[in-house]
Amino acid sequence: MKLTKSRKIAVIAVLSAAVSVPAAFAILGLGDIVFDPSNFGKLVEQLAQMERQYTQISEQVSGPEHFPRLRSDSDARYTKSIESDANRHPVGRVTQSERDWAHVRSKLRQGAPPEELIEELTVERADKFNPEDYARRTVEKAVASLRDGAASGPER
Repeated sequence: MKLTKSRKIAVIAVLSAAVSVPAAFAILGLGDIVFDPSNFGKLVEQLAQMERQYTQISEQVSGPEHFPRLRSDSDARYTKSIESDANRHPVGRVTQSERDWAHVRSKLRQGAPPEELIEELTVERADKFNPEDYARRTVEKAVASLRDGAASGPER
C-alpha cells in the first residue's frame, strides 16, 4: 500500500498528537485517584462486618473469672522468710508438699518409674504456679535422696 501525500500528513498529525498529549488525570484533573464502585462495595461490607464483631465483643461482660489470677507479692517471693520452720508450720501439721515428698519416696521405693510419678504429681498439683516444674524437682530430689541414702526430707 502506497501512502499518498495526504495520508502521510494524516499519519504524522495523529502520531504527533498522540506523543504531545499530556497524561490524563482521573478525576477532573486532580491527582490519579480512580473510584472503583465494586471495590468500594467490598470495603463497605468489610466495615459493616467489623462493626458487628465489635458490637458482639463489647456486649460480652468481662469479669475477674475471665482473667488469670496473678500472684501477689507475698506469693511470688522465692526467698526464705526470717521466721523459723516451727512458726511457719505448727507442730503436728503436715503440709501438702511434705505429703507429696513422702508419697513420691514411697512409690520410688516400690519401683515406680520417675517419669510416671512426674506425670501423676503434675496432674495432682495443678494448683501450683508451674506444676510440671514442681513435680520434676520433687521427684528428682527424692531420687537423689534415696540414691544417697539420706532422708533429705521429713518422713511422715
